[in-house]
Amino acid sequence: AQSRRKERRVGARTRLKSGVLEASALRPTQTREKRIICSNNLPRAKDRGATSRKLGEVKTTLYLQNFHLAEVYTAKSIHLKDRNQYIRAGDITIYAINPGCPRKADPFPKYTLPSSKRRRSQQQRKREGGPDRLCTLKPPDAMGSKLTTGGGRAFEPKLLSPDQMLKNAARAGHKSICCHLARKHGATDFNGMLLHAAYGGHKSVCYLAYEWGATNIDGMLRNAALGGHEALCTLASAWGATDFNGMLCAAASEGHKTLCYRAREKGATAFDSMLIYAAEKGNKNLCSLARVWGATDFDGMLWTAAQGGHKALCITAREWGSTDFNGMLISAAYGGHQTLCGLARGWGATDFDGMLRTAARGGHEALCRLAVKWGAHDFGKMLAMAALEGHETLCYHAREWGATDFDEMLENAAKGGHESLCRLARTWGAADFDRMLCAAAQKSYLVLCRLARTWGATDFDGMLRNAAKGGHGDLCDLACRWGATDFDGMLRNAARSGHEVLCRRARGQGGTEFDKMLESAAQGGHKTLCFLAREWGATNFDAMLEYATKEGHEALCCLAQEWGAADFDRMLKKAAFGGNEPLCRLARAWGAKGFDKMLESAASAGCTSLCYLAREWGAKDFDKMLESASSAGCTSLCYLARKWGGTSFDGMIASAARGGYENLCRLARKWGAADFDRMLESAAQGGHRALCNLAHEWGASDFNKMLPGAVLSNCEKALCSLAREWGATDFDTMLYYAAAKGNEDLCRLACEWGATDFDKMFSAAIRGHESLCRRAREWGATDFDGMLKYAALGGQKVLCCLAREWGAMDFEKMLESATKSGRETICALAREWGATGFDRMLETAALVGHEALCCHARDWGATDFDRMLVGAAQGGHDALCRRAREWGATDFDKMLCAAAREGHESVSRLACEWGATLLDGMLWNAALGGHKPLCELAQEWGAADFDGMLEFAAENGHKAVCCLAREWGATAFDEMLVIAAEKGHRRLCELAREWGATAFDEMLKSATEGGREGLCYLAREWGASAFDWMLASAAERGCADLCSLARAWGAVHYDKMLQKAARGGHEVPCRLAQEWGATDFNGMLRNAALGGHKALCCLARDWGATGFDRMLEIAASAGHESLCQLAQEWGATSFDRMLENAASTGHVEMCRLAREWGATSFDKMLGNAASAGHVELCRLAREWGATDFDGMFICAAMGGHKDLCSLAQTWGASSDSSMFRVHAKSSWGSVPPCA
Repeated sequence: AQSRRKERRVGARTRLKSGVLEASALRPTQTREKRIICSNNLPRAKDRGATSRKLGEVKTTLYLQNFHLAEVYTAKSIHLKDRNQYIRAGDITIYAINPGCPRKADPFPKYTLPSSKRRRSQQQRKREGGPDRLCTLKPPDAMGSKLTTGGGRAFEPKLLSPDQMLKNAARAGHKSICCHLARKHGATDFNGMLLHAAYGGHKSVCYLAYEWGATNIDGMLRNAALGGHEALCTLASAWGATDFNGMLCAAASEGHKTLCYRAREKGATAFDSMLIYAAEKGNKNLCSLARVWGATDFDGMLWTAAQGGHKALCITAREWGSTDFNGMLISAAYGGHQTLCGLARGWGATDFDGMLRTAARGGHEALCRLAVKWGAHDFGKMLAMAALEGHETLCYHAREWGATDFDEMLENAAKGGHESLCRLARTWGAADFDRMLCAAAQKSYLVLCRLARTWGATDFDGMLRNAAKGGHGDLCDLACRWGATDFDGMLRNAARSGHEVLCRRARGQGGTEFDKMLESAAQGGHKTLCFLAREWGATNFDAMLEYATKEGHEALCCLAQEWGAADFDRMLKKAAFGGNEPLCRLARAWGAKGFDKMLESAASAGCTSLCYLAREWGAKDFDKMLESASSAGCTSLCYLARKWGGTSFDGMIASAARGGYENLCRLARKWGAADFDRMLESAAQGGHRALCNLAHEWGASDFNKMLPGAVLSNCEKALCSLAREWGATDFDTMLYYAAAKGNEDLCRLACEWGATDFDKMFSAAIRGHESLCRRAREWGATDFDGMLKYAALGGQKVLCCLAREWGAMDFEKMLESATKSGRETICALAREWGATGFDRMLETAALVGHEALCCHARDWGATDFDRMLVGAAQGGHDALCRRAREWGATDFDKMLCAAAREGHESVSRLACEWGATLLDGMLWNAALGGHKPLCELAQEWGAADFDGMLEFAAENGHKAVCCLAREWGATAFDEMLVIAAEKGHRRLCELAREWGATAFDEMLKSATEGGREGLCYLAREWGASAFDWMLASAAERGCADLCSLARAWGAVHYDKMLQKAARGGHEVPCRLAQEWGATDFNGMLRNAALGGHKALCCLARDWGATGFDRMLEIAASAGHESLCQLAQEWGATSFDRMLENAASTGHVEMCRLAREWGATSFDKMLGNAASAGHVELCRLAREWGATDFDGMFICAAMGGHKDLCSLAQTWGASSDSSMFRVHAKSSWGSVPPCA
């Protein structure tokens, strides 16, 4: 680190990479002499896999005319005609670079973010215009010209583009050279010229760039602020620059206080970002200034200061209110600051696993030991991180401490290019060489690719895709030679990275997914490749529009619209989420109407101006705005949403809890939030223990829902223990999530606490945790079909084979799961093992958009193309819809409904073009999904069932769609009230009452069935009086609180309450009913027997129930053998009725048991079995002595079972076929189809 700082101070940096010696901003001396030391044994440029060798000595002189002097290892002098050269002489390769601007070699530090919260904070700063958008300059690149060696041999070196030369010259302030390049060599990148000149502080060059047409004035403002040039900032402002947030952040990052004041005067408000960048530099004065101006992100300040080792700022951040000490711990570990780690632990940090992972990645052995000492145990991640960075010692330590996931170690070691660690991982038992192959291919490690193949890797398709992603043509050729055939994947990845040559090569080899190529090219911003994809046949311009909008490529958006893209609502939503106002305005100009979605996305991004714009354009869904703003932690937007009419405070408290925003949780409670169970669940998912405690303090009681989130969070053990301490009992679910995460310690803990469903442990197969799968089998798990399904979903071929070896046979589920995740290899394996559900595979592949798998399914025998059409419509895949129609699909009405449900306007239009007419169905489904633009489209095309639209919209709480339905004439407000009450949408209930709904008793019933206590209070307030029904419904659901509430309001039918509670198996309401005066214990016994609740049957008998014969009959009908035996022990004797009822429902064992106990009514058994169509029981009844075959014939005829009628005739029934028609018609009203 000291060496790097020293080199930066003197302006020098040299690097040897792939045979190229790079000298950037070489060290100036009094005689302007520069020295480059290199070897004559450097590898040739074409040997990409070769490594650098030891540098040799200086031998001869290389003259750089008019600029500087350098020495190289060569036999002859080389004279350069220009100041920068790319030189290749014999076996020597040199990269000589002009110092350009000697002030700094690299003015843009690379900001490292060790935690997910830090990444989110950086994304927020990016939207606000922080220095992430400032990184437009690069260190000066080489310029070259023709050169001649001393022997007279001339050759042309590789020249840089005139645009790059223009930028270098502008940064160095060479105005004359800029003019020369623009006039003589055709340089046109005047925006780049402006940015470089602004950073260098060259006002005259900035004027020149502006005169020539440069328009990126905001970039000029930011770069001038970064360089500390106040005059240029003033000039940029005069020319129309508006990104003062970017100026503020840039100035803060370099400590320019005066410019921070200037930015604030101009209207900058990104004080949180200012706080972060000031903390990164350790500038306490600017941090204090940001706080005075309104910054509140002290957690971000704490993380940043901890990473930089600024202890004083950490203490200050804590004093100002920061509480995220886990983030501080991780950041300090990344920077290697042991003192700050200890400080974070002292303040309450508990995420020692995160500390262990981060310290391992940074190679800090002492911190790793410290984390283990404090309780860290995630050695698998430690092993993976250490392997990625090449820390062999830490890998040994991780294995010594218990790490076993050597496959992940192998993959990461290959990703980092560490051959020795790959060999070590194989020695320790790693066997997934396919993952190694793909990782090595992406980073172009040829040696490791060959090694992986030598060891048995066969996933050459994956190698091809990853090599194409990195633009490595030689590795793509190698993968093809080894047998790779996934040229569509190669086409997609090459297009995303902008490699035209590889795209052409993929097409030449057989790649045909040009729509995917178009999407990828749009995502990467490659206009040329977009033209190429369209030329080759791509038509999915809506997807192109979406991806171009997401990445902010306005030119590509215009191109997509010109080519026929029409999904402007999605464009509007994506643009709002990115905070891109120009694209939002463009989408509206082109016809976008989804302003509610725009409002929601803008609130998520924290863009106040776009929220105002969405409201101005007609957005009304302020509830969604409130929830989105709280999830982003934007207090001001929450106030704004409430001011505009947002009332979804329960959603707000849940979103805020997930993000860890305690102040917003308190605000939501103050405004009326009452669903603290949702808050508890969300806080557990985010790993926020303090908020879990707060939710518990406020009345949360559903601790079982807390367990899954606790397992998946970063502080899993502490939160799981807390949930158990408070009363959680669903440890089977905890076991499932712990196994899926691969945490064996939590699995053991769940078993200690009472988990018994070890089959759920096979979820470990999703991520390839073989040891946990074997452990589950040891503990008694037998659901190997489930293991096979999970392994197929995760693409774990080894575990699929293991599951089959252990007895798994459900290859249909394996095929379906593999199709969902796009695993072609696993699909082929399932077919090889006997799977035949190719129609289902076709539908699933169409749903998730895997065209290759659709083709495979068709080749293997799938014929149900209507199902494929519906799946493709549901997934919004236009191209697959067209393919399904080509193959013969005709059910366009279902296609229309499926597309409307998911909000795919382009697919809906396509369905109507092809002949779909079910417009009311389109309207219902669009309302159910809350897609207002599609509802408007359906109404425009002729849909008229607005009452149905109102009901479906109320089901999912879509207020805006409900308002639209009322505007169009809907009147079913009572139905809306009932549905909204059942689903818990309070605001919709209030709206329905405002519009004239009066069915408050039905509302009370629905609210009770949904367990909505708040809505029960509201219904009573409005006049509901059906409290007895409320009592019974609450008892059936097991809600003791609602039972008490119903009794307090006047409910008196406790016998009904007792029966309903017994049927649902809820002991507490049963005891309450008995306390309050219920006496119908025989009714309780009957209902408990029907539900199969043995404990409640015993309780009913203890309280005086005597109807054991009826209990026996009901238990026999329901198939509860243990209850039948219990009833017989208690004195039941109606075995004939038991036999008859068991025969009606087809329970063979119950029938045998009844006969053992003395039942003799075999004729009635025969008739009941024939009526229900149970052939086996009919044969059994005849075997036991039944003779009434005429009765059997009549019962079979009335049931419509012709085969049993024939059997009765065979056994001696005197009735003929005409009698079958008579009896059948008397039962059916007409002859049933089987006749």
